[in-house]
Amino acid sequence: MPAPASTTPILTPIADSLASILRVPGQILRDAAIAIDVNVAKGIFIAYFLLLILWVLSLRKEEVTVTNERKGTSVSLRPYAILALLSQVVIYLVF
Repeated sequence: MPAPASTTPILTPIADSLASILRVPGQILRDAAIAIDVNVAKGIFIAYFLLLILWVLSLRKEEVTVTNERKGTSVSLRPYAILALLSQVVIYLVF
């Protein structure tokens, strides 16, 4: 539904002034993001996921085990978490 004609002339200058104010910091952030090398960014993400794998490995058994109350069986979530994190590492290494 289009805005009433009476509010359109008021909102346009406000939007234009906000856009002109935010253009400078936006350009600074854009230039900073472009200056980051892709390989450095990939390395940071790979290191992050490797640190998460080390953290998962350091967790106590009680923190990574889930018990099925109906069957009474326990399942460790650690291998699944490590597999998910390793898949992220492989994705970043390949692409």
